[in-house]
Amino acid sequence: MKLIPCYKVFRRFYNTYNYSPLASVTPQITPTFTPKTTSNLKVNPTENWQNVFSSATFDDQWSKLCCEGEKLVHYSTTQFNSKYLDNQEITNVTLQLKKLAGTNHPLLKTAKRLMAEGNSISTSTLVVLLLAKAFGPNSDKLTTNHSNIIRSQCLLAEMIELINSAYYIHRSVLNLNSYLTGNNGLVVGNKMSILSGDYLLASVWNGLCELKNTPVVELMASSISNLMEGQFIRESESIHDYTVESWEKRNFKLYGSLMANSCRSVAVLANKSSKVQSSAYNFGLNFGLAWQLANEMKPFLDPFPPTTNNQDNHLFDPNSTPLLMHLLSSQDTFIDTDFTQMNQKQLYHLIRSGEAIELTREMKNCYALSALNSLKGLPNNDSFLLLSKFVAILLML
Repeated sequence: MKLIPCYKVFRRFYNTYNYSPLASVTPQITPTFTPKTTSNLKVNPTENWQNVFSSATFDDQWSKLCCEGEKLVHYSTTQFNSKYLDNQEITNVTLQLKKLAGTNHPLLKTAKRLMAEGNSISTSTLVVLLLAKAFGPNSDKLTTNHSNIIRSQCLLAEMIELINSAYYIHRSVLNLNSYLTGNNGLVVGNKMSILSGDYLLASVWNGLCELKNTPVVELMASSISNLMEGQFIRESESIHDYTVESWEKRNFKLYGSLMANSCRSVAVLANKSSKVQSSAYNFGLNFGLAWQLANEMKPFLDPFPPTTNNQDNHLFDPNSTPLLMHLLSSQDTFIDTDFTQMNQKQLYHLIRSGEAIELTREMKNCYALSALNSLKGLPNNDSFLLLSKFVAILLML
C-alpha cells in the first residue's frame, strides 16, 4: 500500500533541528443518541467502571489491531507515493520552518507529531482500507500488492490522509490577540500553518480529480467543509452552552462527517448498491463518534490528572464529553466559572467521582453498537471481522 508521507514536508527541518453535496449522495443520518438531558440514560451505580480497560490497555489493544489491519491490507511503510507533493514546495516550507525555531509555535509540535506518525497510517484511513478490502475488487485493476483493493480506493485513502494532516496543520494557527505584539516568529508560524495546510488541500483536489467520480468528489468536499465549520464551532462555543445536541453537531462535523463520507465513497468506488452505501455511511458515522468519545474518556481513566499537549496547557479538553456530562448531571458551581479560571485538578476528580464517566461510556456504547449493527449489511470476511474487533475494543473501554 502506497500512501503519501505528509511528514515529509517537515523531515528536513527536524533533521537540522532537534463542488456542493447533493442530498441524494449524502443522506442525513440522525445520530442514535440524542437526549436533551441525561435523564434517560440508565446508569448502574453498582457497576465499577474501573474494572474495564484502562487507558494504557486500550491503547495497547488498539495498536495491535492497527498492526494486524496494516498487514491485512498489505500496507508498506517503506514505499510511498508522493507525486502530489512538489519537492520544491517541500524545500521552501522546510526553509521557512527554520525561522520558527525558538518561537514555541504549535506548528513545530504538529510537524513533530506528523513525523513520528509517518511510518503508520491513521485509524480512519486504515478503517477505509479495511472496508475497501471487505467489498472486494470489481472491474478495476488491482493494486500491485494484490490486496484486493482497487487503485481508486487506494487513492482515496491517500487523500483522506492528506485531509487529516491539513486539518491538524490548520489547527496550529494561533490567536495572536492573546499574545504580546511584535513577535514576528508567531506571525510567520501562522502564515506557514495556513499556507502548508492549504497546499495539502490543493493536493487533495488534484488527487480527487483523478478519481473521475463526481459523487465521491462531492462527498469529500462536504467533509472538508464540515471540518472547517466544526473547528469554528469548537473555538466559539461556550462551556455554559454545552448540550448533547451541540456536542453531536460539532463532532459530526469534526470527526463523523469525514469518516462517514469516506466509507460511503469506498462503496461508491466499488459500485455497490445504495443500500450497501448507506450501511457503509452509517458505520463510518457511528464508528467515528464512538471513537471520539473513547478518546475523550481516556484521560479520565487514569488515577492521576493527565498531561496534555494542547497549546492551552489544560489538564483535559474543555470540549470533552465527561465535562459535559458532569455539568448536565450535577449542580456544580463550576458552571458559573470561566474554564480557564477553574481549579481543573479539582474538577477532574469531581468528574471521576460522579456519573460523568459512566454516562459518557453509555453514550459511546450506543454509537459503537449502532456501528456494529451497520456491519450486518456488509460482506462477511477477514476485513469485516477485524472491523468488528475495532468496535469490540471500543465497547470494552
